[in-house]
Amino acid sequence: MKENLRFSPRRSQTVTKVTNMKGVHTMKNVTTKLEGTKLTIEIDLEKEFGPSSSGKSVIIASSEGNKEVAPGVKMGLNIYKATKVAATK
Repeated sequence: MKENLRFSPRRSQTVTKVTNMKGVHTMKNVTTKLEGTKLTIEIDLEKEFGPSSSGKSVIIASSEGNKEVAPGVKMGLNIYKATKVAATK
């Protein structure tokens, strides 16, 4: 079961909740679709979730740890871009 939610700890964000047998997991700006043996991952590259903990990059999307996307198959995903300060060094 997938459900899109909007809340704003830092700014407006879309979080996909993926429910499986092990419970509810959240992913930031990541939508997955499994059709047969094909996994499709969709990410909006215009969204931002603030700076990383080091401040060297801006988080665009994250699975927030390893998540099961099919029986016995896990995915760990982080999409980010360098901050302007880090890019100029």
